Amino acid sequence: MQLRDPKQQFGFGMGYAKKALDYAIRADKMNELVNQLDKFIDKTKEELLRGEVGLNKKAKTLKEITNSAYQKAENNNLATQDNQKHERHCQKYKQARYYAP
Repeated sequence: MQLRDPKQQFGFGMGYAKKALDYAIRADKMNELVNQLDKFIDKTKEELLRGEVGLNKKAKTLKEITNSAYQKAENNNLATQDNQKHERHCQKYKQARYYAP
C-alpha cells in the first residue's frame, strides 16, 4: 500500500504506534519499546542531516499542511462574504427586513 498524502502517512503510522504501545504496556516492555524508538529516531535524524534519505523537495509537516488548508478555506470564506450583501434579519422569524413587534 502506497500512501502519498502526509496526513494518510501520519494516520497510518499512528495506528501502528498505538498498537505497539498497547502491546508494550500489556507485556510490561515499555522500556524496550522506548529504547528501540530512541535508536530509530537517532539513526534517522543522522541520515537526514547527512542527506542520505529524504525527498528531493522539501517535505511539509502535518502542521504546515493543516495550516495552509485552513488559510485557503478562510480566504474563500472572506471572498464569499465580500461578494454577498449583508442584510439584517429578524431574530424571531429569521426573515430579512422584517422585525417582530
